[in-house]
Amino acid sequence: CDWSSDVCSSDLENKFLADAVVTGLFGRELELLEKLLADKAWSQSATNADKFLGSLARCVFAGRKADAVDRLLTLIAKAKTGKRQLALLDGVMSAAAATKKPVKFTKEPSVLADLKKLGTVSLKSRVAKLDASLVWPGKPGVPPEPVIPPLTKEQQARYDLGKQLFTGTCAACHQTHGLDRKSTRLNSSH
Repeated sequence: CDWSSDVCSSDLENKFLADAVVTGLFGRELELLEKLLADKAWSQSATNADKFLGSLARCVFAGRKADAVDRLLTLIAKAKTGKRQLALLDGVMSAAAATKKPVKFTKEPSVLADLKKLGTVSLKSRVAKLDASLVWPGKPGVPPEPVIPPLTKEQQARYDLGKQLFTGTCAACHQTHGLDRKSTRLNSSH
């Protein structure tokens, strides 16, 4: 991600450049976010830094991968300023609102307790909304996961055929991950 931190240092006011960096990172946003948050010189010199970091946080949360979201929550808890925490949480909240699909953890994220202790009313309200977007076994109010029976031979054959058709036809536009190009653009206008 060295090239992207260099690009990010140049001109974050250029919405097209910032969007191109975020889009080009697909699946590597967390690594850049960690690098930029650790770089004190970058965060002090970059214009629109918080907005850009919020866009990266949005992408990480939209990926719905519990381990990545847990690392993101740790970054938010350790952020140096309330303004930075708000920007990161706003990015998370925009992703959460876009799909309303919760992130599933195997257990309650330990950093969630730290986030609930954050000082201001603005931070506390965002963390409460964030909590509603996270689920784990035994969380009060969350029904247990349904037991999904294994596929029959006929169902497995249909699944395999569908996978083959998707790979041969649909993946040309939707990529192998199933998202089209528009879905991978996660800037503030979505």
